[in-house]
Amino acid sequence: MKRISFAVMVLFLALFSVQCATAGGVKDPGIQSRINELQKRIDNGIVTGELTRPEAVRVQRELDRIRE
Repeated sequence: MKRISFAVMVLFLALFSVQCATAGGVKDPGIQSRINELQKRIDNGIVTGELTRPEAVRVQRELDRIRE
């Protein structure tokens, strides 16, 4: 059950991050490129288990604040 709920959270974060990336206020292509790289690293850390749930939530929130 934990694995399924974790997978749902990963899917939600991935979909939410795509939505935020398209609606974000960052116009500089260099900054946007770095944000995209960081998002991929977060997603990969979640999938591989290198990030715990609290860590993933924290870094995702930080990245979302940068996007604003």
